[in-house]
Amino acid sequence: MKLMIFGRETCEACQSIKEKIEYYNNKYTPIPMEYYDVDSVDGLAESAFRSVPDIPTVILMKDDAEVKRWVKSAPIFSELNDFLAGK
Repeated sequence: MKLMIFGRETCEACQSIKEKIEYYNNKYTPIPMEYYDVDSVDGLAESAFRSVPDIPTVILMKDDAEVKRWVKSAPIFSELNDFLAGK
């Protein structure tokens, strides 16, 4: 599993969500995280490919398939724990 985070470096909400995921990784089971800056060509291309409508957006992926998506909100830690435990 991995988390894909779409945002902008100038977006306070995006940076807050990124920090929350980093905190989660330090406190709970680490989950790989990829950050995509939609102001970059690569980030914009990936967001278009994933149909990201708004930022911040967090997508939980498993085996290249989307499991869960959060738009304009961060994942709840207990919810992430449940996904990681296979619940």
